[in-house]
Amino acid sequence: RDNFKNLKLVRPIKSPPRVVDLKKRTGDLERDLVCGTRQDAVILTINDRVTRKVKLGWMPRKSSELVHRMTLRLLKGTKVQTLTNDNGSEFARHRQTEKKLGAKIYFSRPGRAWERGANENMNGLLRQYFPRTINFEEITVQQIRIAEERLNNRPRKCLGYQTPNEVHRRAGQVLR
Repeated sequence: RDNFKNLKLVRPIKSPPRVVDLKKRTGDLERDLVCGTRQDAVILTINDRVTRKVKLGWMPRKSSELVHRMTLRLLKGTKVQTLTNDNGSEFARHRQTEKKLGAKIYFSRPGRAWERGANENMNGLLRQYFPRTINFEEITVQQIRIAEERLNNRPRKCLGYQTPNEVHRRAGQVLR
């Protein structure tokens, strides 16, 4: 069961270091869940605010324990500065995740999706591969990897028409 008490102890987005808003370093990440029609199976999205590089993880259901474990798996070997997400109960284990990552976790304020704008944009791009109308329980790991690869190799206007992979390599940090 998710521990909703933990969500009362969150750090609102207005308190992260200024460098996070300046988008001058890699490792300031945003995360969210994308749901299908039945809202059972979900895709965890984690992306870098500066480079827009994304990591995707499929989970059979929405649960704070699964989100915690998948986050650690996706970010293994990655230098994480900060992690920002919404106030969903799936992030109730944020203190455990913070401790394991050695990074601060922040929460956007309710109704302010723009505080995680890079992630909201990424979720919109992900919908091109996995629209709301499909059952996410039928998605394969291979389909997730293909979508992740395509998104990370897709030129972006906000990156001067470079790909997230190109920008990430130049920044000297590679998500494995």
